Amino acid sequence: MPNMPPIYFGPITPQPSWAWVGEDIAKYLSKSIDVRYFTDVADIDEGSLVFWIKCPPDAVSTEEIRLKELNIVFFPVDAFLNQEDILTHREFINNATLICLHARSLASFFRRDKVEFVDHYNKYGVPIAERRPDGRTLLWIGGFQYVPYVLCALDQINWPRESIVLLTNHLHGPAKSAAEDNAVFAGLSDFSRILADSKIQLALWSEDRQREALLTCAAAFDVKYINCFNQLHKPPTKIQKYLVSGIPCAINHDFPATQQVEGLMRIKELRTDLLPRHETWRSSAYRALLSKRLRIDSVSRRYIEFAVKAVSRKKDLAHVLA
Repeated sequence: MPNMPPIYFGPITPQPSWAWVGEDIAKYLSKSIDVRYFTDVADIDEGSLVFWIKCPPDAVSTEEIRLKELNIVFFPVDAFLNQEDILTHREFINNATLICLHARSLASFFRRDKVEFVDHYNKYGVPIAERRPDGRTLLWIGGFQYVPYVLCALDQINWPRESIVLLTNHLHGPAKSAAEDNAVFAGLSDFSRILADSKIQLALWSEDRQREALLTCAAAFDVKYINCFNQLHKPPTKIQKYLVSGIPCAINHDFPATQQVEGLMRIKELRTDLLPRHETWRSSAYRALLSKRLRIDSVSRRYIEFAVKAVSRKKDLAHVLA
């Protein structure tokens, strides 16, 4: 790619989404193009192509972006808590050349001609050949702040409660506080008591524990609370991870991103006696296509396509303004 200009990736943050959507892809692309990093706008040369990951900037930095004539490709990930939050950052969004969405349901909030779609690459899936399901464990993985939404869905899940494992960060102070707030939002008056009475197991998340859980669980599920804007507009990343790992999985089917994924069970279908007879998740052809699409090389090629399109559009705009 001899004509590809340097690409800045950032802003660098401690958030997992930066490492997954930004740093990992940047490192992969650095084998063939000039990749640079930034923490704030001052680090970026004028007129540069910038892959801006999550964390939209404040008004002062947005104005500096405009003055430096930066070519912004914006990856919101799950940055916005509500529609008002999007409006708050409209100047930055309007200045961006492309908006690259992981959740297709967000497309209506942005100019159609700027919107592109991209997946998280399959960072945490496990090889199907290494799976050794235990026949009993139903797995959920996620931040502890979302556990109240799982509890709200328990009455739809026909599975022994003591065999349901939540792999989460339940000892993290901020996540515990957020869980209490979300419980109130979801109408759970006594979250701690309900969680204790539920008999479900809590396990502390780590990459190693996640890998072991994916190798051994009988099935996995996810829950998105559609009355919450941020939850409603999440991408189907976890479900994709389960599918490419050959794990039977389910999610609530009023979640919009289910339209992006084939081979899903409804949460109400989660019963041990149904798993051997449920065929859609077994589709090897679909799983192979999805696995190929989610490889880091495939997702990185999408980033290059975005870069080429952004550079072309910026040149066209400069020509029109001239």
